[in-house]
Amino acid sequence: MPVSKMVSNGQANGHISQASLKAGAGIQIPSNSTRLLSRLGQDPYLKEYVTEPESISFRRWQSGNIIGLTRLIPNFREQFGAPYYVIHRANFHYALHKRALVLGVTVKVASRVVGYNIEEPSIVLGNSETVSANFVIAADGIYTRTFEIYMTDSNGLSTRFSKGFDTFAPLGPCLVAASEIADPSKLLLKTIVDGEVRQEEDVADLLFDCAYLVSYLSQGTTLQKGSVIMTGTPGGEFCLFFFFLVLFNWDVIG
Repeated sequence: MPVSKMVSNGQANGHISQASLKAGAGIQIPSNSTRLLSRLGQDPYLKEYVTEPESISFRRWQSGNIIGLTRLIPNFREQFGAPYYVIHRANFHYALHKRALVLGVTVKVASRVVGYNIEEPSIVLGNSETVSANFVIAADGIYTRTFEIYMTDSNGLSTRFSKGFDTFAPLGPCLVAASEIADPSKLLLKTIVDGEVRQEEDVADLLFDCAYLVSYLSQGTTLQKGSVIMTGTPGGEFCLFFFFLVLFNWDVIG
């Protein structure tokens, strides 16, 4: 259930809640989040609801063979000092709500947030009521008014384009001309972190080959000479864990 949290005089004194139009069942709580939840005293409230999976695996759709593996136990506790949990969304909300009540937070339901004033700060509810506070924490998902207001540029362009913005996702130091590659399906992509191979997979392992991707994308997009098609993360040992290592240890990537 999306919420906007009102904080006044240094204490949380209310929640303005609104029904979620899209409610998925499962929530993954990575180590960064579980560490913060623990500091907030949430551990005893989550204990009976969370599951700590041993690993996350990616499998080849044709055969079921594992092509990528992220070991969660004991790696995440050892590396990041906190576990990786999975919990049902409703149980997560229930645990957070129980802890909030203990802290003296007043939860107000059936109060849809339709606007924000970042100068006061304050929020505007669907019934035109304005609620002010020292500061407002908007935690209402991505398909919401908050996202529409603060996650778009001056032209209304959504930041969901992410890597598609100009100057984003730089590539280099050079791009190889197509004339130098006889068969792109025979190319090998390898990622090395601190001298250890973390990802290694052939282009031939793509679910759809290069020719099909170009054919399909060109139906709705004009592909110019030099266009780059990004197909996602290749398989490999610790294919997810790799990103945590880069973010937290400033590893050398080759």
